[in-house]
Amino acid sequence: MKVFISYSKKNPEQVKTLQADVEVMLKSMLPKDLHEIWFDRSLHVGHEWWASICEEIRNCDLFIFALSTDSLQSNACKQEWSYAADLRKRILPVWIAGETTTPNDLAEPLRRIQYIDYRQRDIPSYQQLQDGLAHLPNPVDPPNPLPPEPPVPTSPLIEIAQQLQSKLSEGDQWVIYGKLKTHLSKPDDAKEARRLLMLLGGHDELVYALGVEINRTLTPTAPIPSRQPAPQPVTPPPAEPQPQKPPMSAVASPEPTKGRAGCSITTAAIIVGAILGLLMGGSAQSCGYDVYGYLRCETSFSASLFIVTLIFFAGVGFIVDKIWGATRGMIRKS
Repeated sequence: MKVFISYSKKNPEQVKTLQADVEVMLKSMLPKDLHEIWFDRSLHVGHEWWASICEEIRNCDLFIFALSTDSLQSNACKQEWSYAADLRKRILPVWIAGETTTPNDLAEPLRRIQYIDYRQRDIPSYQQLQDGLAHLPNPVDPPNPLPPEPPVPTSPLIEIAQQLQSKLSEGDQWVIYGKLKTHLSKPDDAKEARRLLMLLGGHDELVYALGVEINRTLTPTAPIPSRQPAPQPVTPPPAEPQPQKPPMSAVASPEPTKGRAGCSITTAAIIVGAILGLLMGGSAQSCGYDVYGYLRCETSFSASLFIVTLIFFAGVGFIVDKIWGATRGMIRKS
């Protein structure tokens, strides 16, 4: 079985996936040397290219049309499946891409054929495609004589460019303008459509009203100015006079912190108390009679004596601190 796949050049990855899956399915149904899948991968535009395409369509046993938004808009794809239909080939439409494409977008010959939705490429769609290949209708002999080959597909913009080189009636000018305006919305054709619009605008027989429309189409719309009033500058209120600071000599010196000297006295008293506490606590003796009745004394450290001495000197330092601070305050006020 020889399979021909018709597709748009804008869907190469989806078509490679479809070709690989069909290859696997046919291998499970037919011996390897009894099937062949052909789709245009290396031929270029021209008469020889189109003659090779038509020959492959005549020799194929199954014509797979890779449905997508791009393939439905392709003039070459349209001529390919139309030629296959004229040859009475078995046609299997397989939907591979395009969310906006619906069955209503198909031409009448394709609308009568059950298509396969293969966009998700999940298990149900895989099984549906496999079942479609396994239950193809019986082949039908081509008509005799064979239908003529369709002409080499050309871009509509090329046809328009050729029309612009000849005389144009008013109706022809408006028709060409409508076609070019449609192509302006297509990313692949926008640049060439804009160039042809400029050529149409410079045509010798151009209608004045059409020239105005062409200028509006080619000239980008200027932004609409805002009607809101311009913001008025805001005058800041006058700054209030700040009170001047008196000279530093007139500012009273801050009162020294009470007890700054007292803190030194208290610290010194604690240190002295700690030293005397260690000396007095370390020289404490404890005496007692032993088992033989003799009086014996031993020197040991007395923690209680150390603590009492330390607390005594700390209290004395604190009292002196308070007295010294009060005395300095009275002397400074006087």
